Amino acid sequence: LKCPLYLWLEYNLPQSDGQFYRPGCVSHDQFAVELQFFGLMGYYEAYLAFLTKEKRKDNSTYADPKTRIQRLWNFFKDPKSSQAARIWAIIDVVAISLAVVLFIVETVPSVKVELA
Repeated sequence: LKCPLYLWLEYNLPQSDGQFYRPGCVSHDQFAVELQFFGLMGYYEAYLAFLTKEKRKDNSTYADPKTRIQRLWNFFKDPKSSQAARIWAIIDVVAISLAVVLFIVETVPSVKVELA
């Protein structure tokens, strides 16, 4: 682990009024195993219930889009949903990168053009 969970439990749990927050560097599975290992079964059961609820609620993309809105949602949300969505994602990243580069170039004094 990049950040050992036992250190997180030791230092952050008392400061958070007993509320559990999974550190970003610890996977869901590893977090559940560590809670079980440290004997925090109440937290473990609550965490498993939370994960079950989140998995049921997770509909960020539609597996079988039936309406135009669902297909459009998948098009913008998931580049793997179609070849056109993949191309759009590439164009989007290129446009953002170009905008960032041009913004940086604008600030370089040797490139500035004086308007008469």
